[in-house]
Amino acid sequence: MSFPYYRNERHAEPRPQPYVPVPERLLRAFAHDPLAVGVYLAVARCALSTRGPIPLSPADISDWFTGTRTRNGAILRRIRTLVATGWLIAEHGQAIKLRLFPAWAPDQPWNPDAPQVGKPTGVRVRRVPLDLLDSYVGRIDPQPGRRAALITRYIDRPLLDLVDLGTYALTALTMIAPTPRLMLAGAVGHRR
Repeated sequence: MSFPYYRNERHAEPRPQPYVPVPERLLRAFAHDPLAVGVYLAVARCALSTRGPIPLSPADISDWFTGTRTRNGAILRRIRTLVATGWLIAEHGQAIKLRLFPAWAPDQPWNPDAPQVGKPTGVRVRRVPLDLLDSYVGRIDPQPGRRAALITRYIDRPLLDLVDLGTYALTALTMIAPTPRLMLAGAVGHRR
């Protein structure tokens, strides 16, 4: 006996995995700087959640990806570089923190209300699974002003960091060696 609402799993279409899109032009521009790619990914992940500019400080990003709240000069330099090259848009609001938002290319910001967050035709992307950030790093709830972002995770410390995520995105285009943590997590295979 079959029921009309019964779904046969053998014939079910696989659901697409949610992902964070990273423009291939950005990957080519920062092919030798996985930390910059990781910072872009962090901002893009937040933009998908909040659907708008995000108040993030380097200390918030450091806390999210290392488990310790420090003023990370390397993260600040990458934010400044990404803003200067047009891959991130920074708004100076009334708050202390910059409000950051990703762009598809210089002068082409994401549009959270459009399909595919406004990706222009012809822009090729590398898809980084949301699960890689949410499960291995945790989730962040950015807070305006001087308040620290709220970090939620099911583990004591993040299992991946910004360089690991940047390296994951770069492995699609370059022969960059995967980090030991990416290999341990099973996110990428062994390369010869």
